[in-house]
Amino acid sequence: MSLSKSVRTFSKCFKKPRHYSTVQVLRDWETKTKANGNEITFDEITGSQFNLLANTLGSSDFLNEKIPPKGTIVPPCWHHVYFPPRTQEPDLAADGYETSYFPPKPFSQRMWVGAQLTWSVDNPLRVGDQNVMMKTSLDHAEVRHGRMGDSAMVWINKDIENQHGWSMREQRCLVYHPEQPSANVARGLIGNDFQIFSPD
Repeated sequence: MSLSKSVRTFSKCFKKPRHYSTVQVLRDWETKTKANGNEITFDEITGSQFNLLANTLGSSDFLNEKIPPKGTIVPPCWHHVYFPPRTQEPDLAADGYETSYFPPKPFSQRMWVGAQLTWSVDNPLRVGDQNVMMKTSLDHAEVRHGRMGDSAMVWINKDIENQHGWSMREQRCLVYHPEQPSANVARGLIGNDFQIFSPD
């Protein structure tokens, strides 16, 4: 057997690594995530949480120790104080966010893009609603190219239902950028006798 032929035969024993583009990586993740189904969580619309947010914002009739009675309509966007992620710290992403809809590498740095909210006029959330269900699902995802490289745009639906049926939907849009090199720049507050630097 000639040397050239043996080299060719030897090389066939090794398969070339399959190269995935960022588009294919995200498409595979989207397919797998949708196949896993929806994420279902439950909560109660308590007056205490309502009151705590009212005290934070200072724009409600239910301030200080005044707890809203049952039947009080939850104002738009106040649903965010309910359905907290019940995730242990080791299971969170590096930035502290939940990982259920976090795409794989190279997408790693998350940013909030925006949200679209839709409500039922006839069935708003009210204080006292029990066993309220939030169904979270992946709507779609796509790769977009920008100055930070190929980034993943991810749209997530959060549908909330009370005992009377569907009440609202929040569709979140998040962008996940590829990991960026950290800038070696000292940033801080300079005082008369000291200097405090934030981490890079």
